Amino acid sequence: MGEGDTVTLLICDDHKILTDALATVVGLDGTLTMVADPVHDAETAIEVCSEQLPDVVLMDIVFKGDGLSGIEATRRIKEVSPSTKVVIMTAHDDDRLLVEAVEAGASGFLGKDEAAQELLSAAKAAADGHPDPEQHCFFLGCAIDPFKRLERDLVPQFLKLALKRRSGADYAITQVG
Repeated sequence: MGEGDTVTLLICDDHKILTDALATVVGLDGTLTMVADPVHDAETAIEVCSEQLPDVVLMDIVFKGDGLSGIEATRRIKEVSPSTKVVIMTAHDDDRLLVEAVEAGASGFLGKDEAAQELLSAAKAAADGHPDPEQHCFFLGCAIDPFKRLERDLVPQFLKLALKRRSGADYAITQVG
C-alpha cells in the first residue's frame, strides 16, 4: 500500500455486534474502505469477493449452523480472487486451526481478543504484505510474531509444514521480537 492508497476490505463474522463495531471503526479510517456491508456467513463472503475483489477479508473461523467454515471460505475466496488476502479472526484456542488456515491460503491469523484498531492494522499489514511487529499474528512470507498458545520455537515448524503442503515449496520463516 503506497502513500494515499486505500485498502478495500470485507468483514465476515456471524456476530453482528462485532461486525457493526468494526465497520464503524473502518468508517473513521481514511485508509480503509468497505467493499460491502459486513456479511455474516461464509457463502456470502465468497460471492462478494468474486464480485468486488477486495484487498483484504477479515474472516471468522467458525459460523453458527451447518454452513461453510471460515477455513473453507478462505480456500474458495483464494480461488475466485487470488490476490485477496484473508486474515482469520478467531476466539478459538485450537492450534490445528492455525495450520488449516495456512493450508487454505490465509495470509494472517489474529485473536478476537485484540483491539479493533489492531485488527485494522493487521488488515493494512496484510494488504502491504508486511508484518506489524506490534501484532500477535502472522503474515505469511514475511514474519511471525510470538503466539500465546504455541511454544515460540514450534511456530515456524508448524507453518513451514503447512506452507510446504500448500505449495510444495520450502519457506524461510523469520521470528520478530
